[in-house]
Amino acid sequence: MKKLFRIFVILPIILLVLYGAAWLLFYINVKHIADSFIAESKTNPAIEFYDANPEISGFPFKPVITYKKGLSYNGVKILFPELVVTGYPFPFQDIEFSAPKGISFALPKSGRKSVYFDRANLTIEVPVKIVTSSEYRAVVKWQQDVGEIKIKHVDLYNEDFSLIGNGIASLNDQLQPELMLHSKIQNYQAIAKRIMEEQGISGFANSMALSLMEGIRNSQNPNENAVSFDVTIKDREIRIGPVYAGRMPIIYWER
Repeated sequence: MKKLFRIFVILPIILLVLYGAAWLLFYINVKHIADSFIAESKTNPAIEFYDANPEISGFPFKPVITYKKGLSYNGVKILFPELVVTGYPFPFQDIEFSAPKGISFALPKSGRKSVYFDRANLTIEVPVKIVTSSEYRAVVKWQQDVGEIKIKHVDLYNEDFSLIGNGIASLNDQLQPELMLHSKIQNYQAIAKRIMEEQGISGFANSMALSLMEGIRNSQNPNENAVSFDVTIKDREIRIGPVYAGRMPIIYWER
């Protein structure tokens, strides 16, 4: 009886110690990935992190990285008060990126307006291999061995429109990003109007484009002010359904 009692007492202690050791391993792995990106920004002028000290927390639950202010890469600025990354960075596990206080994307050299969301959530499945460097050979190796990331859920919201969806993000043979996002856009007229204004489309062409989108909505669900479109990036062209939304800047990987 005493022996059985000791087993019931000792076994939970052993399990707690093992779990603590495993979580410490997770912490070290997460910190290594975060430190790798921060360290690279000090030698690569194309990358800039506005906060070099992300916070790591979460024990005894999933690791949580809290990063503040924002970053820029190849002229693309991503700004936010707080970005929270939650999950275990191991193959086939889900990682969630959340910007609960808002996030903006800007291309200062393009002349286009920045895009702001009041909140944003992105969940991806960790690929079998994570690339922790923008060095050309490392990216080529990742593109050949893995090449894509599964987007399990994305949820973007601002006061004018909202989007939910899922899909695949990848790199093509030229190491440029591609995207296939199956999405549902609420109040799609607002984003379509903005895109056409930025491109100088007005008058008859504007009316025709909006009429086309309205026809698609009516064929899908006439009782709801939403439309299901594929948001795509291919050959650097960004499209939201039938609407051309611009071009991605060329990404130059460090050689």
